Amino acid sequence: MISDNKMLIVYRDTSNSNYWTAIVATITWTSISYWSEYVFSAWTNFFNSVQKISEDKALIAFRENSKWKAIVATITWTSISYWSEYEFSTTSSWYMKTALVWTDKILIWYTDFWDSQKWKWIITNISWTVLSFWSSYTFTNVRSTDFDIDRLEDDKVIIVYRSEWESNEWKAKIWTISWTVISYWTETEYLSTTSNNNSVAVLSTDKILISYKDVLWWTWNRWFSVVWDISWTTITVWTSVQFNTWDNVAPISSTKAWDDKVLIVYWEVTWAINQSKTVLATIVLDTVSFWTPVIFNINWVWSYFEVNNAKAWECKFFLSYDDSSDSNSWNWVILTLTE
Repeated sequence: MISDNKMLIVYRDTSNSNYWTAIVATITWTSISYWSEYVFSAWTNFFNSVQKISEDKALIAFRENSKWKAIVATITWTSISYWSEYEFSTTSSWYMKTALVWTDKILIWYTDFWDSQKWKWIITNISWTVLSFWSSYTFTNVRSTDFDIDRLEDDKVIIVYRSEWESNEWKAKIWTISWTVISYWTETEYLSTTSNNNSVAVLSTDKILISYKDVLWWTWNRWFSVVWDISWTTITVWTSVQFNTWDNVAPISSTKAWDDKVLIVYWEVTWAINQSKTVLATIVLDTVSFWTPVIFNINWVWSYFEVNNAKAWECKFFLSYDDSSDSNSWNWVILTLTE
C-alpha cells in the first residue's frame, strides 16, 4: 500500500511480452479502480519486490535479463513516473526480497545463482530518486530457495530461511544495521523438518507470529503458527498450534491486523478442491488461537497459485491472487474485519 486508499501493483504482463509493468489501484469502500499501466522494463522477467518509501514513492527491485536492478517510482495521484535504473548484481539469480531499514535505507536480500545460490545482501541509500549501493556480502554459504524477511524496528530485521544443505532445517537470525554494516546474531533453529512455506508477521518490536507448513508424516502437510518473543537479539520460540486439518500446498501469507491479531491467507486442498482461505489468529502472551476460516476462492483446476495480502485501512485488506480456474488471471477481493 502507498496510502490508505492507494496501492502500487507491479507484475509481469503476459499479454505484453512479459514486460515488467506497474499500475495504481485506488480503493473506495469495497470497490477498486485501476488506472493506466506503465511499463518500466521491456524484458521477459521473473521476480520482483516492491518497498514503500513514502506516501508518493516506492523502490522496485527486479530481475532484468539475468541481472538484478532497482528503480524509484513516484506516484502522483494515479500516474507513475520512473527514474534512472541502477544495476546492483550482474549474476543470474532467482529469489529476492526487500526490507525498509530507515526512510532512506533499504536492505535487499537475494540469491546468487552462479555462486551456488548463496544468500547475499546489499544496502541501498535513497536520496530523493537517486540510489547508492554499497558492497554486497554473503549471508550464508548454504543453498536456500524459501525465506522471509521483515523489519522489527529502525535498525533491526529478522530473517527466516530454509537451509537445503542442512537437512532443510528452518533457521532464523536477527540482524542489526549500523549505517551500512550488518551484525549477525545467534542463529535459532525452529523447524527441523522439510517445509517449503513460511510467513512472518511482526506484531511489535518484541513479538512475531510465524506461520508454516509442517510436512512430517504424522502432520500431513498441515498449517501451523507459533509465537516468538524477541529480547534484543535473542529469540524464544513457544509452542506451535495447528490451524487446519487438510492437506496444503503453497503459498501462505500473513499480515498484522491489530496489535494482537494476524490475518493469515493460505491454500487448502479439500477432497481435490483447491480452496483459498483466510483465518484470523489472536495472540495472547505466548499462545495463539484461531477463529473460523473464511473461503474467498475455489480453484477446480490444479495449478500454481499465489496470494498476497495488503492492509488498506484499519479494518480492510486487499487480497490479490492468481485464479487457476479463471485462466490464471489476477483477481482481487476486499476483506473487511470487525474487531
